[in-house]
Amino acid sequence: VFDRAVKRRQREVASAAADAVEYEYLRETVAHRVVERLRDIEAGRVFRRALDMGCHTGHVRRALAAHGRGGIESLAQCDMAPLVVTECERRSKEEGLEGLAQTFHVGDEELMPFEPYSFDVVFSCLALHWVNNLPLALFNARHLLKDD
Repeated sequence: VFDRAVKRRQREVASAAADAVEYEYLRETVAHRVVERLRDIEAGRVFRRALDMGCHTGHVRRALAAHGRGGIESLAQCDMAPLVVTECERRSKEEGLEGLAQTFHVGDEELMPFEPYSFDVVFSCLALHWVNNLPLALFNARHLLKDD
C-alpha cells in the first residue's frame, strides 16, 4: 500500500518542517502514556533492555527521563528514516539521561535489524499506522521479545 521509500522521505521532511514543533505535544503526550502503561505492568517484571520501534526524535526516552526509567538499563531507538535517527541521537546527547545505555538504529518496523529474543519490552509511539503489513510488524516485535 505505502511506498516505504516515499514514507521514509516523508518522515524526514515532516521532521525538518518549520512547524514540526507545533505537533510535538501529541507525540510527547502519547510517549508519557506509554511509559505510564509500562509502570502498570512492571510489578514482578524488570525490563532491562527496551526497544522503541519508530522512535522519531526520542519522545519515549524523554518520558522515561521525566517518569523514571524503572528497570530499563538499555534503550535501542529505531526509526526507518536515517535523518530522524540522526536527530534522535543529537537530541539525546543534548538532553542526556544518566545511567541509560542508548543505541540508535535505522530500521523498518517490518524488517528490524536485531537478533531474535533480545529485548525485554518492545513499544511504539505513533509509528505503526504507517506499516504496510501490520501482522508482520507485530510478529517481528514478538520475535524480538525474550520469553517470560
